[in-house]
Amino acid sequence: MLVSFKKRDGSTLVLGSFEALRFEGAELVTGDGRPVARHESHHWLVRGEEYLRLDCEGPLTIAFQDSGGKLSRQFGPCAHFSSVGGIGYRDHEVFCHLDVQTNRWHMRAEQREWAVLLVTHAAPAAPAAQ
Repeated sequence: MLVSFKKRDGSTLVLGSFEALRFEGAELVTGDGRPVARHESHHWLVRGEEYLRLDCEGPLTIAFQDSGGKLSRQFGPCAHFSSVGGIGYRDHEVFCHLDVQTNRWHMRAEQREWAVLLVTHAAPAAPAAQ
């Protein structure tokens, strides 16, 4: 899975390939904990530069994790995940947002906050046998 960061002027930085991305509050790290970006003042800070949005193309799955390591149910597979201004979009629809007061991800549909948002590469479905 690749992650694309886009500036207001249209320039793009593409990083990856990753099997998983962990949004630990405002910190974005790889599945094995390497730092990638930080969300600050409605933008993504990557390598000292500010980007308006991030995009991940699927197939991918999304889940949340609480402070104790317990996982939520899994959402997906999805075709796309993006984040602009601290709002997370699943297939271009509002899905969750980063609460800057608590540094936790709030999932609107379940009215619950989580310490970590997980975006994981999902293998494409196998074609049906004919």
